[in-house]
Amino acid sequence: MSNHENELKDLLGLVQSSGMQCPQTLALFYDELATILGAANS
Repeated sequence: MSNHENELKDLLGLVQSSGMQCPQTLALFYDELATILGAANS
């Protein structure tokens, strides 16, 4: 789970720095988040 958390932190940093200018980054973040949550729940 810690690997996923690190990935999320990196992604969140990207979103915070470029998410407003780059909707694709935001979409990627939520896609990754959904994948991680799905993996954690299964």
